[in-house]
Amino acid sequence: MRTARSRISGENLFDFFMAPSSQELEPPPIPGRFRSLFKHLIERGEYEGANPAHGFSFPEKMRPKMKRQQWDGERLTRLFNSPVWTGCKSKSSRSKPGVLVIKDEKYWLPLLGLYHGNRLEEFAQLVRSDLRREEEIWYFDINDDGDKQVKNEQSKRRVPVHPQLLVLDFIEYIEDIAPSSSDPLFPQLKPGGADGKRGHAFTKWWTRYRKEIGLYEPGLDYHSFRHGVTTKLFASGVSEVFVDELTGHEGKGTSRAVYTKEMPLRKLYEAICRVEWPEVLITP
Repeated sequence: MRTARSRISGENLFDFFMAPSSQELEPPPIPGRFRSLFKHLIERGEYEGANPAHGFSFPEKMRPKMKRQQWDGERLTRLFNSPVWTGCKSKSSRSKPGVLVIKDEKYWLPLLGLYHGNRLEEFAQLVRSDLRREEEIWYFDINDDGDKQVKNEQSKRRVPVHPQLLVLDFIEYIEDIAPSSSDPLFPQLKPGGADGKRGHAFTKWWTRYRKEIGLYEPGLDYHSFRHGVTTKLFASGVSEVFVDELTGHEGKGTSRAVYTKEMPLRKLYEAICRVEWPEVLITP
């Protein structure tokens, strides 16, 4: 092993990592690990010369970016005709058909994504005080209060609750599960993963569930709902400034920065109502 390792020199280190056999490597989360590795090898006499990892970094793109797909048509019908929404066997067997419909985060988060296009973590970290009512319109107040996080300043916004969620008794669910202002809307979600996000466990379950019902496809994930909503809004004639406001997208123009603060909630509600999915039929 020592002989093999000594063949790697500082001069050919980059070529070693970029060789065909390592093309699929993901950039390491902590580049310092490479410096520590070579420091260890040098101290053991298994590598000669200066630490080659100093100043070394992987290129941003190690492999072609996977194209994200959209949930639509037959795939949407199959998804929402699956046991989570039509009836499952038990709480631990959500992918097996049965008579039990459990309205928890596994039930609500895909529906919220389908009709609003928010980022998963924006929903996962909501608390009761973030669900508000004004002018008879229920809306989510997306903010970074407390330990909540948003992607950027444009992510702070008001998003009206889609009427289909009201039909499915979403407000009743909230009033039951989160009676106090600081109560999380999805108490089952706890911070997890390296970045401590509340959507961590759901993301793992979501992948597993789609595989179990035969709907797993690379590039077709929760974030695909976001692309679907954006497409629906533009196709129905909603202006870019409203689309950016509803989805929290950082637009390239200046119109959103100028007019966002005065954007009427009623207009936002009228826009979100244009997101329709006739292929999805769910009974309360």
